[in-house]
Amino acid sequence: AGPSTATVEATYGDEGLRPGTAVGPADYLPTELEFVHFLLQHQIAARRTGATDLEHDARRRERRFLDDHGVRWVAPFLAAAREATEDPYWTATFDLLERWLADEVRRARSV
Repeated sequence: AGPSTATVEATYGDEGLRPGTAVGPADYLPTELEFVHFLLQHQIAARRTGATDLEHDARRRERRFLDDHGVRWVAPFLAAAREATEDPYWTATFDLLERWLADEVRRARSV
């Protein structure tokens, strides 16, 4: 576990979360996507209850997480992954992840 893992673990801890190690380190991509989902659920709940300040706060936390961690390594990872395979399943998966991440960063920065 390196500095990236420690940083992500601290971010999860700030949200009151303690990720398990059963699926990999805290900065494992599926774990990070699950954390973004967690923050999105907070935004949805806040919007449904009319708590605009809480919605904006959860979006700000998501934006910070994506900017400080997710965006930095996913693009180079996807570039390397594309070089490693021509399998249409994986290239479509990489394309989908890249588009989703770009859209989510734009949405998170919209407040």
